[in-house]
Amino acid sequence: MVHGALTQLVTGLLLVGLPEMGVATPYTGWEAWDHTKIALKLILTVIITILAFVGRRRPRPQTGIWGAIGGLSIATIVIAVVW
Repeated sequence: MVHGALTQLVTGLLLVGLPEMGVATPYTGWEAWDHTKIALKLILTVIITILAFVGRRRPRPQTGIWGAIGGLSIATIVIAVVW
């Protein structure tokens, strides 16, 4: 989970950061980013990453932490699809 959370964080920052800096050209029909949506997803991803690191260091069982990570991951997917 730690590697997945870090991959999610890094790829999300690259996918948004490169076009914002003007290094990469975004997809056709691009007009503007929804910065509120991006900020919310970034906050959730940082929380997921922190929980993954905390869960890695605590002794087992930590079902509450893994449940929170799963719920927050589903929330980021729902935000990406619905919003």
